[in-house]
Amino acid sequence: MSDAVEPEDIVLVCVRGRTFYARVLGAERLGRLAIAPLDPAVRARSAQVSDLRGHWRHQGDPRPPTADDKQASFDHLLDH
Repeated sequence: MSDAVEPEDIVLVCVRGRTFYARVLGAERLGRLAIAPLDPAVRARSAQVSDLRGHWRHQGDPRPPTADDKQASFDHLLDH
């Protein structure tokens, strides 16, 4: 599973009996991943691949890269 996990992916991790979601920052040595828990109360900053319970691949921003020309603009209503 470690080959499939890439930076910016979301993982469900179980470390020392505590389960939490985290964003993957990158790979460390010895089969560990650098993580950033989504819950600020969790202090874990790395996890072993065997600690992973779920994995969701980062797909990027689903919004279109530019505004559609046919889309109405309300900029004229804003106070400047």
